[in-house]
Amino acid sequence: MEWSKDKTLRLIELLQVNASLWNPSLCDTRRDKQKRKEELRAISDILGISVPDTTKKIQHLRTQYNRESAKEARANAEDPNERYISNWYAFEYLHFLKDSNKPYRVLQTEENSEINGNLTNHNDTSMPDCKLVNLSPPHKIQRTDILHPVKSEIVYPSSPRSRDEFSVFGEYIANELSNVITEGFIQNFSYPKQIKFSPDWKSLDTRPLPPWYDEAKIGIFLHWGVYSVPGFSSEWFWSDWQGGDQNIQQFMKENYPPGFTYQEFAPIFKAEFFHPEKWADLFLKAGARYVVLTSKHHDGFALFPSKRSFSWNSYEVGPKQDLVCQLSKAVREKGLKFGVYHSLYEWFNPIYKEDKNNNFTTRYYVDTKLWPDLKQLIIDYEPSILWSDGDWEAHDTYWKSTDFLVWLYNESPVKDEIVVNDRWGIGIPCHHGDFYNCADRYNPGEIQKHKWENAFTIDKKSWGFRKTMVLNDTLTMGEILYQVASTISCGGNVLINVGPTQHGTIAPIFQERLLGLGDWLALNGEAIYESSPWHHQKDSLNWDVWYTCQRDKRYRNTTAMPASNDSVSGVFAILLSWPKDSRLTLKDATALIQTGDYKIELLGNGILNWKIANGVTFIELPDKATVISENAWVLKIYQ
Repeated sequence: MEWSKDKTLRLIELLQVNASLWNPSLCDTRRDKQKRKEELRAISDILGISVPDTTKKIQHLRTQYNRESAKEARANAEDPNERYISNWYAFEYLHFLKDSNKPYRVLQTEENSEINGNLTNHNDTSMPDCKLVNLSPPHKIQRTDILHPVKSEIVYPSSPRSRDEFSVFGEYIANELSNVITEGFIQNFSYPKQIKFSPDWKSLDTRPLPPWYDEAKIGIFLHWGVYSVPGFSSEWFWSDWQGGDQNIQQFMKENYPPGFTYQEFAPIFKAEFFHPEKWADLFLKAGARYVVLTSKHHDGFALFPSKRSFSWNSYEVGPKQDLVCQLSKAVREKGLKFGVYHSLYEWFNPIYKEDKNNNFTTRYYVDTKLWPDLKQLIIDYEPSILWSDGDWEAHDTYWKSTDFLVWLYNESPVKDEIVVNDRWGIGIPCHHGDFYNCADRYNPGEIQKHKWENAFTIDKKSWGFRKTMVLNDTLTMGEILYQVASTISCGGNVLINVGPTQHGTIAPIFQERLLGLGDWLALNGEAIYESSPWHHQKDSLNWDVWYTCQRDKRYRNTTAMPASNDSVSGVFAILLSWPKDSRLTLKDATALIQTGDYKIELLGNGILNWKIANGVTFIELPDKATVISENAWVLKIYQ
């Protein structure tokens, strides 16, 4: 794999904050175990391999590294009392993982400064500042000798002896982990670097889905912009107003002076209470694995300093901030993926309207506005998701969709990481893209042949914030968990939308719903994250039950059900309604249960008693008052 100083620093930072990666026995609680999974996932994403393979490799690295370095130390030490000195960095570093507050930092010398650069001036905005900067470990002898042979695929511009021990250690780990790319089933969804896609859907459709997306399952969607200022009707406020919507016209007449324009809302869009780190913390607690922000909606107002949206972006008017940059940094610091939504068309852009009047035989808007904006977003912010929208008025040939995507997949800085949806022109949704949306709030209720996503809103009436929203307009926790269970069971992801206010805050009712989801996932996440569809989705007898499973293999077709030779470690039955007599009946799991000595566990509560009669499994549930979850419950079926 291609390696760099930046990746080494990022890897060291990820390892530094998590002692439990190296000592799983420290994971005493379910939350600890979930945190360990999250951090393993972050490392696996950096290295481009699966979480199971990361786990498998990381378990033996400490012993292996110390054994090799100690052997080298014994062989080279002049003083027997110093025979472990070259192993000190590895030994102290691994103990340092248990206490990330210790002041251990990377050693810098004149000899290696040209190679590693000045870390204090490290300006890679795609990653948070690394803690391992410019402080030497106390009372120890500085050594920069290499501790073991470094594999030839690591390319450095100078002798490896001029590198510090931390760099060697980080690269050692990275190379050990990267070796599994060529082992086993991982190659089913890894593709050679030299493959180049061509600008046609037949070629683009052969691109494997980056594994992180299917494993993540849960995302947060944010519709935020100038439309948040009136906070009335929906994010389509401007279009509906110009289209003659009487309710909006009456609203404007009662609340704003005659002649007031939509553009005059922009300076009022202050975001004065926007604290991106608080948002990111909320999303992490909600159990999300990725966040998608509207970089530009159909009104054309950009939340980044677009070089093609003069005085119509958040950097020049309103907040006077690069909102995309701020949120992307905060989200990534929490270990979450960051993505951008971007509307292809703009309602009232005169250049777009000219192309439309020309029956889309010209592409002035695409060439001078859309493409430059999209490339700026990709190059400046390196998103993991590009969520396209506003495509439905023209064919993909007008948008030059395949030309853009071939650049994205072949040449862009996120070519191996990014995923895109299916909204790239008339006739494209539900046919092409890394994952399908098909329509807003798409939830087919049955397994699909292609990876898909259910984007839905907590406010049932709008994607943007509404000041007139009342409690009954919002999804209940039960309704949210129905969307989660039914979607994940059928191979989809959920993208849960909330609309922030003009002030940069998230309404308390949205926070309450998200935190409730996070509490549920902290207990039941084993049935959701990294799960796969099982042989059945909704139980044929009990329609309140949806199934998922955990298996040892991941396939290129992420919605495929387990093969006959797959090892399934657990089947999960997600129960959305508690039976009145606390006796649960299942039909579709019976064939599995009666084939062996299976246990049925209610997550958070323990093992349950069950029996089979007439092809139906009867499960005795505990007293509901003693159960941890209040909405939806998960039963794990395993041997």
